[in-house]
Amino acid sequence: MINSKIIKALSLSETQLQTMNEAKEATKFDRKDFILLGLAVLSLFLGFFGNIFLVFIPVAIVLVVIVIVRMINANRKYQLVLKDIIVLKMFEKNFDHVQYQPTKGFTEEFIESTQLIVDGNRFYSNDHLTASYKGVGFMQADVHVQQVTSDGDSTTTTDIFKGRWLVLDFFKEFSGIHQVRKNHGFFKNRKPLFSRKLKRVEFEDAYFNEEFTCYTDNEQEAFYLMTPRLMQHLLDYQEQYNCEIIIGFLNNKLHVAINDNTNAFEFRRKEINQDTLNTIQAEIDVIKQIVDDLNLDNELYKAEV
Repeated sequence: MINSKIIKALSLSETQLQTMNEAKEATKFDRKDFILLGLAVLSLFLGFFGNIFLVFIPVAIVLVVIVIVRMINANRKYQLVLKDIIVLKMFEKNFDHVQYQPTKGFTEEFIESTQLIVDGNRFYSNDHLTASYKGVGFMQADVHVQQVTSDGDSTTTTDIFKGRWLVLDFFKEFSGIHQVRKNHGFFKNRKPLFSRKLKRVEFEDAYFNEEFTCYTDNEQEAFYLMTPRLMQHLLDYQEQYNCEIIIGFLNNKLHVAINDNTNAFEFRRKEINQDTLNTIQAEIDVIKQIVDDLNLDNELYKAEV
């Protein structure tokens, strides 16, 4: 049962509470599951003592698989119910004009078009959020890109990117293409192919140049956009999140890709308590922090005093 304080804080209705409780109950073992597992055990018993394994062993396996698949689907449905209610409520408390689609994400074509990371051959994305904060419109989704290779004997899976991808409105027009990536890893700092030639540019901040690489097709514009304020925040974010931060200026949008090997807004346990809400709020605060730190609501990169 959800704490009454949480119910009040999120203004949850009786219908919503009932929906969550029903979805949670469906994740528990019920009578049908025990019957199926009992039949599986019986099949194994008959197969062993009747020496007819080829008949009963497949039956036992099918029965166990049915139970496992049902449990997986029930837990997946429960997760979606919690997102549709709890996460959406928290988004609406923090942002305006919220549209949330937990089963949808960015398309593979969209991420590839940014050319901020190397393309992989396996792609996943979900938890698509469109909203605004302090008048700044943004989109966000979890993105997972992998490269899977096989030599016939073994298969190797390499994570290229796994984390959240933010696309924020940028109120200052620019015409160039600019990207900033952390200096480590073959895949993570490899320069993708571009339709327009990009070249590396270095800034006066030597420490920033050691930590990040900037590529641009307009060097003058890159110096204008990459202010000391932004460079310092990138260094701070790298330390705060202990992961790779990728920045892209594309089509008058600011892309912030946080490669932290996590999925945001996932429920890691069935019980909803204050710790659950605190975790979700911390993930929401990442978006708010970026908008606030970079003054995206006040003409980003205005002349610094």
